[in-house]
Amino acid sequence: MLLQFPFSFHRTAETVAYLTAVLKRFADYPLVVEVRHGSWNAPETLELLRTSGVSFCNIDQPIIGRSLGRSAQTTSAVGYVRLHGRRNDTWFSDDATIPAHERYNYLYTTEELAPWVTRVHKITERAGETFVITNNHFQGKAVVNALAAHQHLEGIESESA
Repeated sequence: MLLQFPFSFHRTAETVAYLTAVLKRFADYPLVVEVRHGSWNAPETLELLRTSGVSFCNIDQPIIGRSLGRSAQTTSAVGYVRLHGRRNDTWFSDDATIPAHERYNYLYTTEELAPWVTRVHKITERAGETFVITNNHFQGKAVVNALAAHQHLEGIESESA
């Protein structure tokens, strides 16, 4: 179960208490936590997830202001990655004329995927299983990028064998 929190969910005493309560409430389920604000990039966050047996969601998103950066963290037996795209111009737009799906209208280049392939490989070394979700879904771009990432991952696995 993915527990996704928006950029506005900053790390404070209150939000840490809230997250801790949610993790306890849903402890019977396999959980992944996705936070988007850079304030969560703290050892205490990773320790909370680790001691709760919860996975950290490594994300790719536009890096604007205090956005959470790209990472290869593992806090449980499940590795998790979500690639949202990098549409800086629409990510935080208040323009009501821009449809919400435009935020995810992004096709990664091979050069942009390459570091993620390396990160996924590192995550997989520490996790029992790893999930990579391409969330740049507009016009099937997620499928194109998922296939490209899969092809690159197979290449890395062949080289290390």
